[in-house]
Amino acid sequence: MASSDRVRLVVLFGGRSAEHDVSCTTAAHVLAATDPERYDVVPVGITREGAWVRADEARAALARGVAALPDRLDATGTALEPLPTVTPAADGQPVVVLPLLHGPFGEDGTVQGMLECLDLPYVGPGVLAAAVAIDKLTFKRVLAFHGIPQVEFCEAGEDGWRDRTAAMGLPLWVKPARLGSSVGISKVASVEGELDEAIQLARRHDPRVIVEAHGDGKEVECSVLGNEAPRTSPPARSSPTPTGTTTRPSTRTAGWT
Repeated sequence: MASSDRVRLVVLFGGRSAEHDVSCTTAAHVLAATDPERYDVVPVGITREGAWVRADEARAALARGVAALPDRLDATGTALEPLPTVTPAADGQPVVVLPLLHGPFGEDGTVQGMLECLDLPYVGPGVLAAAVAIDKLTFKRVLAFHGIPQVEFCEAGEDGWRDRTAAMGLPLWVKPARLGSSVGISKVASVEGELDEAIQLARRHDPRVIVEAHGDGKEVECSVLGNEAPRTSPPARSSPTPTGTTTRPSTRTAGWT
């Protein structure tokens, strides 16, 4: 495929949130799976302070082949201006932006809104979906409004929240409301002492904290690709490891329907 026919894929990773390192690991796996014959990959790191940089080490590794990529990328390199980085070049090469940013300032509709203003195609949810889904409390209240079954939950500090948590039983899960699934999360086995400590930990990352009842079950994943005519992947199921965490995927059917 000629160079002019390849899509310039701008991969954004890193970011200002507490899940910066998670994003850097995600980016390494995505770059390793990207077809260099179809995509001209442009890895762009965002530092913890919010500066955009050309990921020089990642580019050099890609030039040597995907086997040279590290397990995680570093959001370090030559400083860049954000807008020229994502806007199409004069040669007319098509551009798609792939945000791999976790948490606030990237997974919450902020970057998506910038790309919408620039009329640039990007991968992932739109502004509203991203903003609602990143906030666990808001999202679960939307689910409750539509009658979708879910575990009991409440916001730490709201009226009657301690009575509600007492009715949920044990264990409980305490999480920052507007972060992902990796940082600031505690499993509470005893309300006395442990609950308040878990809330303090979560509030280091977000003043809004959700307390959820525990739910036994199997985690099932399903990917969706497309907008007006979406395609779905077959369901995939994670399996518990000996330590009680999960590995994904353990069972996955190849292909898309």
